[in-house]
Formats: sequence, structure tokens, C-alpha cells
Amino acid sequence: MNTEWAKWMLIIILCSISTLLTYYFHGILKTSTVFTHFYYIPIILSALWWQRKGLIIAIILCLTLLIGHLVYGPTYLLSPYDNYIRIMIFLSVSGFVCFLSEKIEKSRSALQSQKEQLEVVVQERTKELRQKVDDLSQAREAVFQSEVQVRKIIEASPVGIQIIQNGRNVFCNTKFIEIFGYQSENEIIGKPVQTLFEPPYADLLRTINDEGEAGQTIPRSYEITALKRSGMAFDVAVWLSIIDYNGVRSILCFVVDISLEKKMRNQIMQSQKMESIGTLAGGIAHKFNNALMLITGSTDLIAYGFSPDDPVHKHINRIVSAVQQMVDLNNLLLAYARKGQIRTQRTPLNPLIQETIALLNQNQIQCSIQTDLAENLPDVLIDTAQIQTLLTAILKNAMEATQEKGTITIRTYPKTIDSETTGKNADTVAGDYIGLKVEDTGSGMTAGILEHIFEPFYTTHFYGRGLGMAAVYGIVKEHKGWIDVQSQPGKGTTVTIHLPVIS
Repeated sequence: MNTEWAKWMLIIILCSISTLLTYYFHGILKTSTVFTHFYYIPIILSALWWQRKGLIIAIILCLTLLIGHLVYGPTYLLSPYDNYIRIMIFLSVSGFVCFLSEKIEKSRSALQSQKEQLEVVVQERTKELRQKVDDLSQAREAVFQSEVQVRKIIEASPVGIQIIQNGRNVFCNTKFIEIFGYQSENEIIGKPVQTLFEPPYADLLRTINDEGEAGQTIPRSYEITALKRSGMAFDVAVWLSIIDYNGVRSILCFVVDISLEKKMRNQIMQSQKMESIGTLAGGIAHKFNNALMLITGSTDLIAYGFSPDDPVHKHINRIVSAVQQMVDLNNLLLAYARKGQIRTQRTPLNPLIQETIALLNQNQIQCSIQTDLAENLPDVLIDTAQIQTLLTAILKNAMEATQEKGTITIRTYPKTIDSETTGKNADTVAGDYIGLKVEDTGSGMTAGILEHIFEPFYTTHFYGRGLGMAAVYGIVKEHKGWIDVQSQPGKGTTVTIHLPVIS
């Protein structure tokens, strides 16, 4: 409202100035000349501001000019055309400006309408976009939370998870790092997958990886030998699946350390095999024992038929000696089969070990035998003769494998076996034990020999030997204990026996 009054005031002032100019030129100066350029200002402004209504201002100014000329113009009858021409120009300019102003106003109105429509559209579109942005934000947050949950599940998984891409490790979870003995994923990510497995399996993994990336069918699961960071080999089971990881075809691997399960499975199979062999050996030993008794009785009867000085006794004595050797061998078979007679008594283990060492043939001992026997050990319930047979067999094997400058160490110690340990060994029962460990610095054995060490008559020496460790196995089992043998070529052998203490 104030703006409109300001416009009217400005037009009135301009029109007043125009009237005064007309009066000045026609009334005072008595000339037909009028400073008409000033008239265009209110004419154009009024036409711009009020369009057709602005023509009123142009008409008023035209009438002012005409009246002034008629009243004061002395040369009006002689030269009436100057003001007429000015009046026509005024009206023409006002009409033209009105036309332009209306066009501009219409255009402005159209633009304003379009602007309003666009604003409405923009507001609606903005609302839609904001809704979409909110939806996307919620979806992104949901995806993020889902990824966090999946990541937590993956990290908490008891199974090692690995992703292979272009032959290299691009992802692994915490369990995978733990299985392979690394400290962080940075030590694994980016490395070729073959670095985690033994060389014989490298070509297999490379082939599987190439076939998987080429879209071919790959094995879903297999067992291979992996390598820890320390270089130690261990068995793993691997399950494979093809996935799209970051837009690239990849292989998803689930890895489980099965070395303990495989060890227990082998122990169970070995125990079953030894049980079967023991049953066979026990049956043979009983039959053999009956035959030996018949031979011994017949030999005694033959000896009664000859005088003591008769040369035939020399041959009879050879038969008796051979029979006694076979009796000893038969006793070993019965010990292995756990079908012999066992006479247990409460016995301290350390003195029995010292006595057994003293009974060894000193001429056969070419190495150093050392003892590290724990004091105040509880007694064990054992058959002393069988335990001496056990220890003698182990020491003889150790002496044969140890050079002159080698050392055999015998240790005893108390040991408590808990449920966790029993879960790692199929032959153990939780409880208190006395540990007997015999270590030598000899030549050691390969893994292939260790697999058969407790089998009867299996030997790496020569024909006719090999019942010693088989009997050791049977004696330990008969005493409710368990035995373990560890050895590596060139690094010696360690035989560990645990015997239960008297409860």
C-alpha cells in the first residue's frame, strides 16, 4: 500500500513539473517551444505501472500541453501542428508502453503461475525424494545392521571362513586366522592361497581355483594337509561354494581343523586292529602253550629213560632250552593279547626302574643312561615282572637306536589327566597317573614305522624280532594305562607311558 501511494505521489510531482514547464515556456517566455522530453517520464512510468489506466496520465499531460498552447501560444493558429504531433507521440508512446507492459505482465503472470506450479511439483518431488532418501537411509541402516550381524556371526563362527579371488586370499575370519596360527588377517590377505597348504596340494588348489573361476563344477568338499604359520603340517576339511564377492566370481571356503579328529579316528582304528590281532595272538598262544607242555612232558619222560651220563641228555637239554625260549616268546604273545596271568601288587615305581636298569647286560650298554625320577610318588598297582619286561623292551630298542655318544633319559612324574585331555586321546580316562617317559637321542623313526610299531613281529632290524613293543602295548593296556610314542628321523624317540595310581 505504501508503495502504491509513493507511485502516485511521484506521478503527481512529475505531472506538476510538466505543467509548470508548459506555463513557463508558453506563458512567461511566450514561445511555442516546450521542453517535452520531461513528459515522457510520467507517461512511461504510469503506463508501466498501471498499463491501460496509465493512459489517463498521458491524456492529462496531453490536455495540459494543448490548453497551455491554446491559452498562451501566440502562434497557435499559424503553427498548430507541433503540439499535435507531441500529443500523438505521447499517446503512441503511452499506448506502446501499455502494450509492452501488459505483455510483460501476462508473461510475468504466466511465469508466476508456472513458477507456482513448478514449486508445487518441486515440493511434491522434494517430498518424494525426501521419502526416498529416508527409505534409502533406513534401508542403508538396515543393510549396515545386517552386515554387522553377519560379521558378528562370521567372526563368532567355530568354522574357519575364507574367500579366494583370482588365486589369492581376500577375506578370512578370526577362526581361520586362529586355525592357521597367524596373528592378524593382514598376514593372510593378498597372499596366494597355495602358501597355506603343503606343496603336493598346491596344484590341486590351483586347478580347483581355475575351474571355479571359469564357472566349472568344483568339488564340494575334500581333505588336505595345511601349513600353520610355524610350518607345522595339519589336516583340514574344506567345503567349497561359488559366490559373487564385490562383483567378482569367487570361491567361498569353510575350513575345519580335523587333525585331532583324524588322530582319534586313527587311534580307534589302531586300537581295533590291535584288539583283533591280540585276539588272534591269544588264540595262537594258547594252542602253542598246549603243544609246548606236551613237548616238555615228553622230553622229561625221555630223560628219565637214560642215565645222567648218557650223551643223549645233551640233545635233550637243547630241546629244553629251545622250549624255554618258545615259552618266553609265548608269554610275550599272551602279554600282548592281555590273556596272560597278571599278579598285581602295590609297588613303588622308582625302585623298580633302578632295579631293571641294574639287570641290563652292561656289555650291551654303549650309551649313557640317565634318570630323572620324581620323589614322593604314590604307589601303583602293577605286575612287577611284566613292568620289568616292558621297561627292558623299551630300553633295548633305545640302546639299539642310540650311538655310543647318545643318551637315554628315564623320567617319572605325577600327572593328572582331565576331561579335556581325554577328549584328545581315545585311550585315556580322567584320573591321577604316574608318568614314565623314556627319551633317547637315537636315529628316530619315520611316520610310516610309527604306524606299525605295536604290531607283532613288525621290525626294522631282521627276521625273528619285533614282539617287544607289541608286548609293551599289551602290558600297558592290561594295567589300564596308555602309551604314546613320538619320533622323528634324526631327532630321537620318546616313549610316554601313564599308569594309574592306587585310588
